[in-house]
Amino acid sequence: MLLIIDFKLNAEEYANRGTQNDFPQIDRCPHCKGLVTLQRHGFYWRNAIEGESLYHIPICRLKCPSCKKTVSLLPDFLIPYYQYTLDTVLGKVEDNLIHQVITGCRQLVSFYQSDL
Repeated sequence: MLLIIDFKLNAEEYANRGTQNDFPQIDRCPHCKGLVTLQRHGFYWRNAIEGESLYHIPICRLKCPSCKKTVSLLPDFLIPYYQYTLDTVLGKVEDNLIHQVITGCRQLVSFYQSDL
């Protein structure tokens, strides 16, 4: 399960802080609804593409001591299962719909428009 968290950082700042980001403490399991503090369960790494910049960022994983299920804390500038950041995707769609200009790969812009 993914929890979207507002770290109040952009992709570059988040990437620079890496595993030293201020990850929140979650006191209720979203799976079993138990009032337990989820325990840090490591990180996995994913790409975040913002404009022409590529960042390799850590995603914090938490584990419920009660039901043993895991939760990932996804920064709010990312879209689940996408590499491009939210601002990049919205910028490309806006360029295409409003300004009638396709920036980047036209197939990717069409995919984003059909998926949103």
